[in-house]
Amino acid sequence: MFYAYFNALVKKMKERYPDKNLLFVLDNLWAHKSSLIMKVINNEDNCFLLFTPSNSPELSPIENMFSFTKKRLRNEILPDRNLYAKKILEIFFNLEEKRIQKFFRRTLGNIQNFWMNLERQKIID
Repeated sequence: MFYAYFNALVKKMKERYPDKNLLFVLDNLWAHKSSLIMKVINNEDNCFLLFTPSNSPELSPIENMFSFTKKRLRNEILPDRNLYAKKILEIFFNLEEKRIQKFFRRTLGNIQNFWMNLERQKIID
């Protein structure tokens, strides 16, 4: 299932940004590292994958989005799980493009800091 979604996402991003390099940041979920996903990336020019280390939610845009959603739901008192699910979907689908870009910019900054720290450790070690 993830393969079909990811394949469609890559195609859509390639159409929208034909002359850009595309970096897809994924966590270490086994489905993200499958041979089918690698096949999608290998068949596309200018598409790259970056797998984040385990237990590093600060390096994941979706985790930033989940954190934002949890903050929005913190004061909600809803009588059942279905209403919470509807509220979550409402938040997700009503996010402004600027807010989504902010998730990615924050993540990119965290990734850059992560790599700089790795480089610094190499120098020290």
